[in-house]
Amino acid sequence: MKHRRFDLGRLAVDGLDLPLAYGDVLVVHKDGTGPEWELQAVFLGDHVLDPVPVGIEASLLDGRRVTGNAFLVRTRERMAVFRGIGDLDGVAADELH
Repeated sequence: MKHRRFDLGRLAVDGLDLPLAYGDVLVVHKDGTGPEWELQAVFLGDHVLDPVPVGIEASLLDGRRVTGNAFLVRTRERMAVFRGIGDLDGVAADELH
């Protein structure tokens, strides 16, 4: 199994910019399966998000843009966790350790 965590500088959900206190995306590639990913975000303000499929667009701290579709799987106060549906564009398999 290979994985890597990337810190986020910016996050947009369905085109709506959501200012972050903290955010990261964990990408995991298990042998025999495609990559899986999960994004965790802590917002600076209150945001109401519905548990439906959404489009994710984020900038990593190194300036790269990553995009993909995800489900909102849980929220708590100003924190949200999204689970990827399919690939996360912008992260290559050879970046995982």
